[in-house]
Formats: sequence, structure tokens, C-alpha cells
Amino acid sequence: MIFFIGALPGVEKFKSYEKGGLKITKLLADASKVGVEIHALSLSLLPDGSIVLEKPSLKIEECY
Repeated sequence: MIFFIGALPGVEKFKSYEKGGLKITKLLADASKVGVEIHALSLSLLPDGSIVLEKPSLKIEECY
């Protein structure tokens, strides 16, 4: 399993950035093909230092 954390307020989905990380995008494609699960969640850090889980399961936009 590969797990990504979207640590920006209001993030709606995860997508591998092909232009910035073509190698990572290819590795994700290879992993997915052999059954590795890819997941993502969204959280935010508040000014008081608290961490808030916004979305425990972000949509994964497959680009791989």
C-alpha cells in the first residue's frame, strides 16, 4: 500500500504530477498494475498546532 497526505486546506483529490515527477508517475503505474493499493487523505494544520483530518479518503485521479 502507498499512502499520500494532502496537507493543504480544501484539497479535493490526489493526482501524480507527471511534469514534475515522471519517474514517480511510472512507478505508481507499475505498482498499481501488480496490485499495490494507492490511497490518500487530506489534513490541515491549524494555527494553534492542532491537526484536523479533513477527508480520510481523497479521490485518486489515475494518471498512471
